[in-house]
Amino acid sequence: KRLTEKLTLQRAQLREKQAEPGTLAPTATRSANAILMTDAYGRIEWTNEGFTRLSGWSLDELRGKTLTSFLEWSASDMNAVEHMRAQILRGEGFQTETLAYARDGRPYWVAVDAQPIFVEGELAHFVAMGSDITERVVEQERQALQLAASRALGRAGRLDEVVAGVLGVIGSRMGYTLGDAWALDGDSARARLRMVASWERAAGLAGPFFSSCAGTSLGVGEGLPGRVWAEGGVVVGEDLGAESGDPRAHLAKEGGI
Repeated sequence: KRLTEKLTLQRAQLREKQAEPGTLAPTATRSANAILMTDAYGRIEWTNEGFTRLSGWSLDELRGKTLTSFLEWSASDMNAVEHMRAQILRGEGFQTETLAYARDGRPYWVAVDAQPIFVEGELAHFVAMGSDITERVVEQERQALQLAASRALGRAGRLDEVVAGVLGVIGSRMGYTLGDAWALDGDSARARLRMVASWERAAGLAGPFFSSCAGTSLGVGEGLPGRVWAEGGVVVGEDLGAESGDPRAHLAKEGGI
């Protein structure tokens, strides 16, 4: 509610200065929210400092480019982009929430409120205001994921069923395609990592990859699972097929994993 009230107030202030981008109210220029103005055709004319802080893009880099083309570079939800494009073509406002990516690749969630500005009855500009809602969305997703994982745990029986259920919850909610879980097969210094569960969004996506993993054991520090175990944190790899020392690499390469 507070976000809506704040955006409504700023939109009203902008409407008071309808004629040109250069006459925008000082409060809009200094606003912590990201604000931009386009012409009647959706071409970007002006952005404030809040927009640059959030997106990483400056006005000089975006001036003359269309709002929807910018969103095609930065937004992850193409359905939302198409909706915004259709509304602009109709000369109508829109409100949406979408996941976007800053110039440096940083993901952030933004609530967008865009409204047309008319001068003497003719569409002259669009003003779009964006508020960073990343913390709110992440917390909502964390709570939803925790609840879904708890339900999966309650339905499962054996360890592999429990882990597979949790993998499915995480993969589905986070938009992943494949997932697997590994655990040590003992407590001795010679213990090896073995796959205890796997998940794929649709049957057959992994091809023979998971069946090969079922018979594979990895030492601590060996392959991607071994590196995760050894480092005790997140390990990011762009191409599993290029993982040095991972015996599954050739199958991953064949499957494009």
